[in-house]
Amino acid sequence: MQDLPARFREELDRPYSLSAEQIAAYRSDGFIRLPGVFSKELLEFFAEQITSIVSAEDPNVLPLEERNAYAQAFIQITNLWERHEAIRPFSLNLRCARIANELLGCEGVRMWHDQALYKETGGGATPWHVDQFFWPMSSGLSITAWIPLQATSVEAGALAFAVGTQETDHGRRFGISERGESEIAASLSAAGIRVVAEPYELGDVSFHYGFTFHRADPNQTEETRAAMTMIYMDRDMRVAEPADAFQEYDQKRWAPGCAVGDPIASPLNPILYEREGAK
Repeated sequence: MQDLPARFREELDRPYSLSAEQIAAYRSDGFIRLPGVFSKELLEFFAEQITSIVSAEDPNVLPLEERNAYAQAFIQITNLWERHEAIRPFSLNLRCARIANELLGCEGVRMWHDQALYKETGGGATPWHVDQFFWPMSSGLSITAWIPLQATSVEAGALAFAVGTQETDHGRRFGISERGESEIAASLSAAGIRVVAEPYELGDVSFHYGFTFHRADPNQTEETRAAMTMIYMDRDMRVAEPADAFQEYDQKRWAPGCAVGDPIASPLNPILYEREGAK
């Protein structure tokens, strides 16, 4: 894989200016799409390498039509930074981590994990869900950065968000499933919740709370929708009692050696940013 040019290293460390209005909008709506977080050239550089990894590590062996709703929604490759040195500067970049911390309002943020999410041509909808369904965390101070690796239309599978749902339960205990899609959709509709689905320009990055309900349409285009995500959490997050087998698995996988009540501070959870003067 190619060496990372110095100009990209500088870009990955450079602060992104957030306004007070943007921070307030995020905390009210539960999500925000920020323009121009990364340059076209940087994303094209990493997209080539991430796509090569996804192609080599794709776990799916069944054709699309024979997979369950989860596997139809996307190809998922996790923790690239752990195995691929070339991707580490992108996954652990200071620019996104600082944005995440400012939006959350924490003393600092740690890595939970990264993941590539590729929605194939003809790939199914990503059902309504909340990310934190899977995570045994002691608070809602988690945040996902969603980074499309090409300009992404709603028809290709850009994320749609249910506004202001980060503190309301419209079906948090449904995973990514057909039943969750229908029951959460019905709950959101009955409550009159506004849904925002907008296209992303290349360079746009969205951030959403772990408890914000979101989904994506099927990929109706002729190209694979490629996206990279980084998931951050409050630096002081602790392991909560797992609610089910999914959370038991994630505790072991993403917080190895951390018992219930312990800080989530394993070698897989490095601190990526701390605000100046943090205690």
